[in-house]
Amino acid sequence: MNLSFNSDFTIKGEFWRPEAPENIVNGRIEYGSDNEIKLILYGQFSGSLDEVSIINGTKNGGQDLTLINNLVKNAQGGLEKFTEVTYSCEYIFYGNLYEREEDIKFDIISFSYTNLDEWFNHDCFNYDGILTDDWRVSISHLPSKEIEIQSEKFTLETSSSFKLGTSLGTHVEIDFSTFWILKSDQKLSIAYLVDCIKLIQNFLTLCVDTACSTQFINAQSLEEDRGSIQIVRSRSFDNDYQKKMHHDMVITYQDIEDRIDLVLNNLFDLKNSFESIVNLFTANYYKSDTYQEIRFLNLTQAFEAYFRLTKDTLYISKDRYEELTDKLMSCYPSESNHALKQKINSTIKYANEYSLRKKLKVFIGSFESKTLEYFGIEASTFVDTTVSNRNYYTHYDKDLKEDALKGVELLKREIKLKYLLLIYLFKDLGCSEELVLNGIKESGHASFFIQKA
Repeated sequence: MNLSFNSDFTIKGEFWRPEAPENIVNGRIEYGSDNEIKLILYGQFSGSLDEVSIINGTKNGGQDLTLINNLVKNAQGGLEKFTEVTYSCEYIFYGNLYEREEDIKFDIISFSYTNLDEWFNHDCFNYDGILTDDWRVSISHLPSKEIEIQSEKFTLETSSSFKLGTSLGTHVEIDFSTFWILKSDQKLSIAYLVDCIKLIQNFLTLCVDTACSTQFINAQSLEEDRGSIQIVRSRSFDNDYQKKMHHDMVITYQDIEDRIDLVLNNLFDLKNSFESIVNLFTANYYKSDTYQEIRFLNLTQAFEAYFRLTKDTLYISKDRYEELTDKLMSCYPSESNHALKQKINSTIKYANEYSLRKKLKVFIGSFESKTLEYFGIEASTFVDTTVSNRNYYTHYDKDLKEDALKGVELLKREIKLKYLLLIYLFKDLGCSEELVLNGIKESGHASFFIQKA
């Protein structure tokens, strides 16, 4: 049975908790269009209906599996014992039984995303539709490239495969798949591996300029002769994705092929700060129907978080500011309200950090004149209106309402800020400003919206 993030499936079998293997309950696992893993038990485990960290099971037919982080979602039945209990589960590990989450470790994991084939722009066919010689003799069509991620002490390898099948004997079906393989000299926890997969997924989303989702995850432990473990995870937000054509992407594999080692190493070097921005930045991709004001605020917050973590954002040195703070706090009048003192203290604590206005000035000043010209940006006006609109949509100050951008004008500001931030990020990853700007210009999707903005 092949489990995919993008395909519905049902698994019927027997289930139990590792600490009470004698208490077996029949049930089924369902995974559907809502991308949520649900375990429906025809009865209940002994004891109360609490969170169950691990549930073991065996599929009818003999395949072992493990469910992780299981919360009761619904229960039906009598007063003393429920006849049906539904759990919402975070993970399925199909192919093995685990008794503790800390035991779930792997040293090889392969994974793929939507739009990855298009990003590489690799096809096993010539343009005339005839199979290439390489295709005839090998199952690996994408030239394999191994990248050593130095800070994380593992390697990433690109690969691809195909499967042949027939439908009613009338024609041949070819399933072509491109994927990454992460290899490590030591076993890595599943939580860490999922973080790595999510980081690369968000990187691909920014390159492709549309939401990308995980298609499959297969894992192995070389010390254990169990074959491949299939992993599926409930997805809370990254199920809203679209297929993107190669010519509509901002950064393609070919654009950075000569520096892919540098870019991915920089990505993992910036892992913590990069995660702080993409969770807000990519939320606009994954939930495209979010209110316009929220999308704008997501971008400004993402910018501030990233700038704070990666740039020098202090007016004076930390030591000097601590001395100044001590002097300021000693000047309170004796009759000052205690609550007001606390409020002033908390304000002073962060007063040494650049304001949004100052950060945006540094941000805009980092771009070449031809970039600002392409976006139609006059620096001081762009900074002032972005700050005033962030303030208005955060606090809804009546004094700012009259000049607040709304409707199409707010959308135009969002588009410009989004693509400028994209350039800014990729410069930190080792791409030149010219490369990213050219990618935006050559993308039919991005260039259309920027010209309209």
